[in-house]
Amino acid sequence: MKKINTLLFIFSLLLITPLFPNNKKEKRETDETIVVTASRIPINLDETGRNMIIISRKEIENSPATNITELLKYIAGVDLRRRGISDMQADISLRGAGFEQSLIMIDGIKFNNPQTGHHNLDLPLQMDDIERIEILKGHGSSSYGASAVGGIINIITKNSIDSKMQISSEYGNFNTKSGGGNFSIPIKKIKTLFSIKKSVSDGYRQGTEYNKIKLFGKLSYNINNLRLFFSTGYSDKKFGAYSFYTSRFPNQWEHTKGGFFNGNLKFNYNRYKFSIKIYHIEHNDDFILDRENPSWYRNKHKTNVDGIEYLLSFWTNLGITVVGGNIEKDSIESNSLGNHNRKTFSLFLEQKKDVTEKLYFNFFLYMYHYSKWGWKFLPSIVLNYKINKNFDIYFNTGNSFRIPTYTELYYISPANRGNQNIFPEQSFEIETGLKTDNKFFKLDFSLFKRFSKDIIDWVRINPESIWQAENMSKIQTAGLELSIVLPFHHNFLKNIRMDYTHYNSNITTTEIKTKKYILDNPKEQFLIRFENRLLFKINQITEVRYNKRISGYSYTIIDTSFSKRICKHSNLFLKINNITDKFYIETGGIPMPGIWFLTGIKVGVG
Repeated sequence: MKKINTLLFIFSLLLITPLFPNNKKEKRETDETIVVTASRIPINLDETGRNMIIISRKEIENSPATNITELLKYIAGVDLRRRGISDMQADISLRGAGFEQSLIMIDGIKFNNPQTGHHNLDLPLQMDDIERIEILKGHGSSSYGASAVGGIINIITKNSIDSKMQISSEYGNFNTKSGGGNFSIPIKKIKTLFSIKKSVSDGYRQGTEYNKIKLFGKLSYNINNLRLFFSTGYSDKKFGAYSFYTSRFPNQWEHTKGGFFNGNLKFNYNRYKFSIKIYHIEHNDDFILDRENPSWYRNKHKTNVDGIEYLLSFWTNLGITVVGGNIEKDSIESNSLGNHNRKTFSLFLEQKKDVTEKLYFNFFLYMYHYSKWGWKFLPSIVLNYKINKNFDIYFNTGNSFRIPTYTELYYISPANRGNQNIFPEQSFEIETGLKTDNKFFKLDFSLFKRFSKDIIDWVRINPESIWQAENMSKIQTAGLELSIVLPFHHNFLKNIRMDYTHYNSNITTTEIKTKKYILDNPKEQFLIRFENRLLFKINQITEVRYNKRISGYSYTIIDTSFSKRICKHSNLFLKINNITDKFYIETGGIPMPGIWFLTGIKVGVG
């Protein structure tokens, strides 16, 4: 208790430290941010007509997070439900949608696992591999297809620019250790990037130890109007999954491994741009229900996704037009789900028109055909009106869908049964909002309402019956989202960011059944982030998160980090999570760790 009180006292002192005026005025950054997720046409952030969040490389480096999964928990509207420390396994959702209803992408490749959404964040990347993360809230299926109901998280990987080498070492509670490195070597017009990281831990409680390794590589080639790049990633994780899926047999074990390959060619000629993308994603999952008796119940799954996507954009008097298509096949080989595959073919169209100097208009149409469910058409529109150079208002509306996972279709166990007769979920959303960015503050405000039907969930009539996958009735979700950033020109306090979200969901059903996942999303979220500059040029980031679920369960967590740059590519850091030692649960009755720390050093040349 003394340790906790001491930390709280130090934290309080940091917050009440006098703000000494800075005589040297800081120049506010006014460079426009180009994003690629809200539209297949690279577009300025203030012209998207959508609610978007960009996590920059600088924010990634300074964050208290130790991996990508933890990084996302600091984003308003993101519901991250972890089953332990690090990135062993977590479910993620946006805007009160289900954990299967958010699309994860790496450099524009759809990365959702066809077996189950529980593996969507099993990413073969580490934080040092990422340039930025673009988060689009709301409907996105009219641009990228299935699963983009609550939104899209697009992870943009780094590009090698100069020669650079960096090694890192970390140590923390629970005998957590990691080490790794990354380097980039340009050879004339060919640029390469490679990274590796190994991490081990005894775990924060019984049966939560882990051993993992991640590798990533990227090669790019540029000449005149031609750009070619290849990227690949690999992850291998062995971990104790104590009570991950059931408390009846808590001593569970899991081993996942897999990776991806992405080849992308882009060519520009006058008003035309052409690109073609070929990709392969593989994932292996080995799950043991009882580690003491592994042969009693063991599931082995292997999924593959192969696809090709092509795109042509051109400029005319009607504005910018994008046409393209995607051909994809996913498959599974499993001792419990069987062997299955399905194919999809899609065509997409996007039209952007500057109606006036202040009014922008985007039209999207996505046409897809699944081998089992036939054709579906998904249109959407976006309007953005620029009142002045610092103030925009927008309106958008669109449709989204999600196809069932292989687990929902075919899984059979003593407690669960899939359903081959279920069909895709469907959603329709409308949104309006405003954005302003001036020298005094930055504000984003949006209101939305989503109408969903045929939602898939696991249900049962009574505690003695098994869980059955079914298409449930209609759900309406309304939401309010507010974000304010206050810049300060002081030596100590650099800026404050405050985010508030409020969601309200109503279900329409005549069936009296217990539902496993539906309506378990956050009702309210409040996040506040302080960025400080302390003595000796030590940077501090403090983040406070308040979550309240529809069930009424709520908690507040405070994390902080300190970093000191030694030279251009070297720095020291200390990250302290849950500094008030709060007991809390994110999912499944699994307690999260109390106060814990991670410290480390990165040394680089270049």
